[in-house]
Amino acid sequence: MVKNIKIYIKTIFLIFLCTSVNSKDLTGTTLDCYGENKTMKLNSFYAINFVNSNLLKYSALHIDRWNGPDDEIVKKINDKYKYEVNEDHIVILMMNEQKGIPFNGSIDRKTIIIKPGSGGLKAKCKIVDINKNNPFKKIENYKISVKKDPKNIL
Repeated sequence: MVKNIKIYIKTIFLIFLCTSVNSKDLTGTTLDCYGENKTMKLNSFYAINFVNSNLLKYSALHIDRWNGPDDEIVKKINDKYKYEVNEDHIVILMMNEQKGIPFNGSIDRKTIIIKPGSGGLKAKCKIVDINKNNPFKKIENYKISVKKDPKNIL
């Protein structure tokens, strides 16, 4: 019964997300996304919440374990960006403030796959209830390991 309700809610939201009527305003919708490249040992987590009809809250966590788990590189992003909705994509309007260069990410409205403009991995997203499953907390609570200095052998 609960599984059927979840499927029903997801179906309604996908219809809402993919139709042009009222599709410009995604206020209150939250996405939880995950991408992985096993060969390069990269993982990316994204949390997106559409705050109003043109602004979204965006958090990302990029983990690089290419040199092994003891030498992982972690990059976190937490910011707000404007977004635009067109028929096929939701475009996230990001800005490289250091160089003043815009670079955009996008979310495919049919597959709900994010192609981030911040150098992260392409990732599959799912629609979540932020009150029950807050993807921002997962990113916020990720513990970055502290590298220990090697002890002198001599």
